[in-house]
Amino acid sequence: MHGPDRSGMEKASGGRWERIVQPRDEELEEVVESVAGLLANGFEYEGSAPLTIDKILRLLRARGAG
Repeated sequence: MHGPDRSGMEKASGGRWERIVQPRDEELEEVVESVAGLLANGFEYEGSAPLTIDKILRLLRARGAG
Protein backbone atom coordinates (compact mmCIF):
# COMPACT_ATOMS: atom_id res chain seq x y z
CA MET A 1 0.00 0.00 0.00
CA HIS A 2 2.33 2.68 -1.28
CA GLY A 3 -0.22 5.36 -2.08
CA PRO A 4 -0.34 7.59 -5.15
CA ASP A 5 3.38 8.53 -5.15
CA ARG A 6 5.17 5.21 -5.37
CA SER A 7 8.46 6.68 -6.59
CA GLY A 8 8.43 9.24 -3.78
CA MET A 9 7.66 6.50 -1.28
CA GLU A 10 10.50 4.36 -2.63
CA LYS A 11 12.87 7.31 -2.22
CA ALA A 12 11.63 8.07 1.31
CA SER A 13 11.91 4.40 2.32
CA GLY A 14 15.46 4.03 1.06
CA GLY A 15 14.41 0.55 -0.05
CA ARG A 16 13.58 -0.49 3.51
CA TRP A 17 10.00 -1.75 3.67
CA GLU A 18 10.06 -3.19 7.19
CA ARG A 19 8.99 0.12 8.73
CA ILE A 20 6.27 2.73 8.42
CA VAL A 21 7.57 5.51 6.19
CA GLN A 22 4.62 7.90 6.18
CA PRO A 23 2.15 7.28 9.03
CA ARG A 24 -1.51 7.79 8.16
CA ASP A 25 -3.08 6.88 11.46
CA GLU A 26 -6.27 8.88 10.93
CA GLU A 27 -7.00 7.27 7.57
CA LEU A 28 -6.15 3.85 8.91
CA GLU A 29 -8.57 4.40 11.79
CA GLU A 30 -11.36 4.74 9.20
CA VAL A 31 -10.40 1.43 7.63
CA VAL A 32 -10.26 -0.24 11.05
CA GLU A 33 -13.67 1.20 11.95
CA SER A 34 -15.19 -0.29 8.80
CA VAL A 35 -13.66 -3.71 9.40
CA ALA A 36 -14.56 -3.64 13.11
CA GLY A 37 -18.17 -2.89 12.20
CA LEU A 38 -18.29 -5.93 9.94
CA LEU A 39 -16.71 -8.16 12.57
CA ALA A 40 -19.03 -6.91 15.35
CA ASN A 41 -22.01 -8.13 13.38
CA GLY A 42 -20.62 -11.66 13.00
CA PHE A 43 -19.87 -10.87 9.40
CA GLU A 44 -19.05 -13.86 7.20
CA TYR A 45 -18.44 -12.90 3.63
CA GLU A 46 -17.66 -15.41 0.91
CA GLY A 47 -16.49 -18.28 3.09
CA SER A 48 -12.78 -18.10 2.21
CA ALA A 49 -10.89 -15.08 3.51
CA PRO A 50 -7.74 -15.76 1.43
CA LEU A 51 -9.73 -16.04 -1.80
CA THR A 52 -11.78 -12.95 -0.96
CA ILE A 53 -8.59 -11.00 -0.25
CA ASP A 54 -7.21 -12.13 -3.61
CA LYS A 55 -10.38 -10.86 -5.29
CA ILE A 56 -10.14 -7.53 -3.49
CA LEU A 57 -6.52 -7.16 -4.58
CA ARG A 58 -7.45 -7.92 -8.20
CA LEU A 59 -10.23 -5.33 -8.06
CA LEU A 60 -7.89 -2.75 -6.57
CA ARG A 61 -5.27 -3.43 -9.24
CA ALA A 62 -7.92 -3.10 -11.96
CA ARG A 63 -8.59 0.40 -10.60
CA GLY A 64 -4.86 1.15 -10.58
CA ALA A 65 -4.86 1.20 -6.77
CA GLY A 66 -2.93 -1.91 -5.94
